[in-house]
Amino acid sequence: MPNSFGLIDNAKVHKSARALLALEKAFNGNYLFSAPYSPHLKPIERVFKLVRDYLRENEELALEDPVTALTNAMNKYSIHGPEGYKCAEFFAFYDRNYDIAHM
Repeated sequence: MPNSFGLIDNAKVHKSARALLALEKAFNGNYLFSAPYSPHLKPIERVFKLVRDYLRENEELALEDPVTALTNAMNKYSIHGPEGYKCAEFFAFYDRNYDIAHM
């Protein structure tokens, strides 16, 4: 479509000669690659780190009953859980800084 613009992720395959030719043809030069993967800017990655830390701290339970251990971790960091405020803070920070993170 005329005046289309493409925002392409940073996958290595998208930067091959063949892919670049296809992008040029499809977008007539009107495309950008997104920023490199930055897990520290993605709140869900920070939440997953809390869950992984919980599983490491409760390794015996995690090995014996992984479903219960994972459920406990998710409940701990859910919005109504005892430490859910940590996850809420990650997402609130992300919301406040979204424009900066996507420059």
